[in-house]
Amino acid sequence: MFYNRFNSLKEAEDALLKSLQIKEDYPEAQRMYADVLRKIGKIDESIVYAKKVVTKLPDYAAGYDTLGTCYATNKEYLKAEDAFQKGIEIDNSNPIILNNLANTKRNLGKFIDSINILENAVDINSNIPEIKINLVLSLFENKEFEKALKILNESNNWKLDKSNKSSLLAAYGHIYKKTYQLELSNKYYLESLEYGDNVQSSVYNGLASNYVAKRDFLKAIKYFKKSIEKSPLKNDCISNYIMTYSYLFKTNQDKIFQEIRKYAKEIQHPDRQEFQTKISNKKKLKIGFISGDFFEHPVSYFLIDFISFFDDERFESFAYYNYGHEDSITLKLKDSFGNFKNISGLSDKDKLKIIIEDEIDILIDLAGHTSRNCMSIMKAKAAPLQATWLGFSETTGLNEIDYIICDETSIMKDEEKFFTEKPLKLKNSYYCFSYPGKPENFKIENKNQDTIIFGNFSNTRKITNDIIELWSDILLKVDNSFLLLKSEMYRDKDLKEDILIQFKKNNIPKEKIIFEFDELREDYLLGYNKIDAILDTFPYPGGTTTCEALYMGTPVITMKGNRFLERNGENIIKNADLELFLANDKQEYLDKAVNISNILKKNNLSKTTIREKFMNSSIMKHDIFVQDFKSKLESIWKEYNKNYE
Repeated sequence: MFYNRFNSLKEAEDALLKSLQIKEDYPEAQRMYADVLRKIGKIDESIVYAKKVVTKLPDYAAGYDTLGTCYATNKEYLKAEDAFQKGIEIDNSNPIILNNLANTKRNLGKFIDSINILENAVDINSNIPEIKINLVLSLFENKEFEKALKILNESNNWKLDKSNKSSLLAAYGHIYKKTYQLELSNKYYLESLEYGDNVQSSVYNGLASNYVAKRDFLKAIKYFKKSIEKSPLKNDCISNYIMTYSYLFKTNQDKIFQEIRKYAKEIQHPDRQEFQTKISNKKKLKIGFISGDFFEHPVSYFLIDFISFFDDERFESFAYYNYGHEDSITLKLKDSFGNFKNISGLSDKDKLKIIIEDEIDILIDLAGHTSRNCMSIMKAKAAPLQATWLGFSETTGLNEIDYIICDETSIMKDEEKFFTEKPLKLKNSYYCFSYPGKPENFKIENKNQDTIIFGNFSNTRKITNDIIELWSDILLKVDNSFLLLKSEMYRDKDLKEDILIQFKKNNIPKEKIIFEFDELREDYLLGYNKIDAILDTFPYPGGTTTCEALYMGTPVITMKGNRFLERNGENIIKNADLELFLANDKQEYLDKAVNISNILKKNNLSKTTIREKFMNSSIMKHDIFVQDFKSKLESIWKEYNKNYE
């Protein structure tokens, strides 16, 4: 390779630049220079030079391959796909370009297309390890884990350099992570790091995520920090760190606030000044909602009925979807939003351009620092007013987000100083839960009363040893009681064993603990019919799971919290007029759980009446909720315009 003649990419850059100064119009030197610029992180400049190549030589397949690679590095996957496709039209048997096209298809969520292209590339040349490794990754994304492992297990016959070896071991780590074998996943991730730094950022992210699942948050924080250090495109790594630090780290609220602000400052974003803002006489307020969760996801469970009441003569809604995956929920949302645009696969610059050209007045982020977020777009100030809602019950740390949509329960007056955003408080709860389907599909059934079955359907990372100790006390005090825990993470045998060990330390035999995995949503909701009462986690309670439980008439014992993140259970319980399930402290939580049967009987409550109370709460009054929501938006828009008159 050309670069091997130099001790560093910087030397290669200097040498190529000198050659271009001698002969500026030299396409192959321009192509190599573009590739070097890409590798040293000068992405925009690399694209400029790669474009020069294909302009000069429109029939040069390698030029389109380099251009596509530059676009892909910048996460401009649609442009990359187009460039690689043009390269294939010129040279349809080039396994490298096929490989790169397939990788781009995978990043666009087109997993089957990616697999087919990679299998074709392997047929053309079966001696290129990178292609087989990428085939494994595409099979992995398509959840064909056994087929992926079968290919990996043939790797002893492959000729691997250190970079290939590192990628191969990382692929093992990814697959074992997804198949809930976390110890094995960590083993391969750590081995991968010994062979090179080409995949270090994704490996550190994988390690950190595994330790979050294993409830070892100190190690998770350590590896998320390393992923930030090793990644040239840091935004996802920064958000992962902020999520873990704010949700799971035990420290004071001011320290959390300062840490979030510190890392939020590092979020990379496009330049807003490149785009001109149009001035037009609009009759409607244009409200944008930006998220990567417009599919079968908890955020969408709070949007489906909400958005169906939104558009009218005063308001027009715009959805900006930052993910390639679509399902039945996506189709429902497409039908309900006034405008629906999939912005995944575009560069941040192009995403920003679309939103500005749509003349959005108020842009509402629905993710915060959760997966597939668009914090870079929010930081670029895509709209005159910006707010965050639903996805992240904490400050984003971004000064460019003007408001956080909440309510009186969520954020106390003396806590507002811990938010870069100004609280925009709705009249009732900030939750608006959608009907999961036809009521006749979710009939409440009374279980056999010979046993008391408590339950918890939360993410395992919320279940601390303190919680297990309290739950154990409840099981010891309630005769013939059991605890049903439901999560996909319980497929990991080591994690399950660790939880059983903690219960055993508190004198609870493993026979008292029942494990179940997630199901399709209808079966998942019907699973609440097995439960007498949900024991909520603390200090981080359930939001979606609490709404689902109450919809199925199942009481939820939850505890008051000390900040937004800790009050979601309290919020829902209060708005459903079910405060008799709300505990002030551990002792009261214990008493309510132990006496749940008597509490229900004394207050004439059954699963049917609990559902009725929830259905009559503000959380389920979608039309009233939307009117209040829009009224608040009008008020901040009026205030904004008043300040600029």
